[in-house]
Amino acid sequence: MSKLDLKKIKVVSFDVFNTLFDARSYHSTACELILKKLNTIEKISPKEFHRKWDELIAKGWEELNDVDRAFLPQRIFFKNTLIDLFETYNLSGDPEESIEIWYNLLENIELFEEVPSVLDAMKDKGYTQIILSNIDNDFLFSRLSKFKLKKHFDYIFTSENLKSYKPNPIIFKKVVKHLQLKPEEIVHIGDSQSADVLGAKKAGMYAIYVNRKNRNLDSSIPKPDFMVKNLRDLLDIL
Repeated sequence: MSKLDLKKIKVVSFDVFNTLFDARSYHSTACELILKKLNTIEKISPKEFHRKWDELIAKGWEELNDVDRAFLPQRIFFKNTLIDLFETYNLSGDPEESIEIWYNLLENIELFEEVPSVLDAMKDKGYTQIILSNIDNDFLFSRLSKFKLKKHFDYIFTSENLKSYKPNPIIFKKVVKHLQLKPEEIVHIGDSQSADVLGAKKAGMYAIYVNRKNRNLDSSIPKPDFMVKNLRDLLDIL
């Protein structure tokens, strides 16, 4: 992993899910509740259901970033992957009702406890702070309002606004163009190697990987410039 050239860094970019907000348990819990609602939890393993859904989501991100495909908001995209999942398991439930289970759970999402103090400290250091996330506007802004976080960010970029999803470097390059900076003047921070690290590095940005679960690095993806266990560790780097 390389050393950041701090003299170059002007902007610190943050992902949202599992970077600022702790969403780690909600997807697995949603899978259990969906299977219970469909009365199939005895026949289908929630863990396997979750794994298969994650695979469909990952595949779907790649397909959505095909230049010939029309953009879909995140909620519709997730519902479409659930429709495919229902077909895989030959389930007859209503995907819209099932996706509502997940989103209702996410209404209870909480900040990681270190977030407010770290954002304050980074602002004091003089960095411009932005959000760059695969997320729908209504969900993000309601959460930012609830936790009074909007004041911490100079710019907020979402997949819905930019009509593209990470890891497509296009979404990162649109941010670079909007900010009128060079890619190497921005460091992007996120919890996903495939979405955050890969996309940022392809666009020429620095990347910091938030590895809260101490996962092994995927050797097929470019290494992040730094890896941290939580956002508090950023204060020792930037």
